[in-house]
This record gives sequence, structure tokens and C-alpha cells, in this order.
Amino acid sequence: MKTLYGGLTFTELAVVVLFFCFSAALSFPKYAVSVEKSRAAEALKIGKDIKDAQERYYMKNNQYAKDFADLDIIVGSGRGTAVTQGKFVFNLLPQGYTYIFPAGGENLNKYWFDYYYSHGARPGAIACRTYKKRYSKICASVGGEKDSSVYEWFINQ
Repeated sequence: MKTLYGGLTFTELAVVVLFFCFSAALSFPKYAVSVEKSRAAEALKIGKDIKDAQERYYMKNNQYAKDFADLDIIVGSGRGTAVTQGKFVFNLLPQGYTYIFPAGGENLNKYWFDYYYSHGARPGAIACRTYKKRYSKICASVGGEKDSSVYEWFINQ
């Protein structure tokens, strides 16, 4: 009498494992981009909160705050002109905008935002810039129109 054993052969199992590994390898870059897009959207929300606080400060003092301690909001950790909140650094610049970029040495120059205030160089504009084409998807995802520069977008509010 012949005995039947259930289950998969090694070859069948190897094919299934290779299929899942291949699927994961294809989907991970898209997952990483979507995570970065959500982080960028959060950074823009915080940037808007900073801009609104700067506008309130400007109405009272006829100039923008040079220190986060002078604003009526609490943003991240740090003092002075630069604070870290989550995965981003927010830097108040005297030219009338907040410079927002990913925190950490390996993340520098991935992409960054310039959030302009009403009385700054580009009143009310938000710029997303990158030196690397692969991060242009992040800038494009937050909306706006591509500027003449290859990797620069201006976001409509």
C-alpha cells in the first residue's frame, strides 16, 4: 500500500519564498516614498502653525520673531532660531521665512521647504526644493506648480 504525505516539496516552497521576496522588494520603495510624503505633509502643517504665529508676532511688534521662545506656540525641542520636531528641523530665518528640512546627517539635502511669511521675500509662498531627482516625487506630492528650476515647486495655498 502506498503512503501519501501532504505538503510542499522544497522546490515549491523555494518558489513561494522567492515570489514573496520579489514582491516585497518591488513594494518597499513605494512604501518608503509614501512614508516620506506623510512626514512632509506633517512638516508643512507645523510650518503653517509657525507662519501663523510669526504673523501674530509681526502684528504686535512690526517684525518677525528671531527666536522660537518669542512665539506663542511650542514647537519641538531646542532653543533659539532652530528646533527639532519629529523628523524635521525648523529654522527661523531673518529674510522672512522658515527653512524646514529633514533631521539627521544622512537626510540633509534630500529635500527642504521654504515657508515664506506675508512680509517676506515671496509673500505667502511655500517652496519645496531638492537636488536629487528621486525626491522630486515628495515635492510634487504636496501640490503646487513646478518652477523653471528642475527640482523646485511652488505650492499654492
